[in-house]
Formats: sequence, C-alpha cells, structure tokens
Amino acid sequence: MAKRQTITKPALQNLPSGMDLLDRPRLNKSTAFTEEERKKFGLHGLLPPQVESLDQQAVRAYEAYKRKDDDLERHIYLRALRDTNEVLFYRLLRELAELGIGEFVNKKLIHGAA
Repeated sequence: MAKRQTITKPALQNLPSGMDLLDRPRLNKSTAFTEEERKKFGLHGLLPPQVESLDQQAVRAYEAYKRKDDDLERHIYLRALRDTNEVLFYRLLRELAELGIGEFVNKKLIHGAA
C-alpha cells in the first residue's frame, strides 16, 4: 500500500505559484485548491471562484467521461485530463477501475496500446 507523502514547510517554499503551478499537471488541483492555497500561491483570478473538493471534481469528470460517444473520445478526454490535472486524472482512474472500466483505461491510456 502506498504511503501518503507529507509536504514539509521547506518544500512548500519551493513550489511554483500562479500559472506556473497550474501548468504542472502533478501539482494542479484545479478548483480543489482551497481559499488559503489560492491566496498563498497567487491563484485568485486564474481559477473559477467556487472551491470544489476532489470528490466533487471526480463526479463532474466522470459525468463528462460518460457523455463521450465512443472509446476514441473517451481516450482523448482522459489524455487531456492527464496532461492538465494528474491529481484528478488518477482519482477518476481509480473510480473507473472500481467500476470495472480500468482494464481498458490501463491498456489504452497508460501503456499506449493501440
């Protein structure tokens, strides 16, 4: 089982801010940034004003995923999500795996199989 990584105060000082933070998929939480984080990292005006939990984002992302008409559209959607917000991508991937959709996603998206 993976351990939860703890970010120390010195590590926080080295994090990017503003668009530089949002342009890094591994750090971008999109609307899940709290008000405190938005202030600290200079994100006000760069994100929609409402704060959503990761759970709320995952529900919204899953609804968007379900609206795709075919596997190619779903693949493109997931690739774009991974390229912009890895936090949400992996959360959605976990949800899809629990629904039994994960094998397709794993083969097609993670490993690049045709």
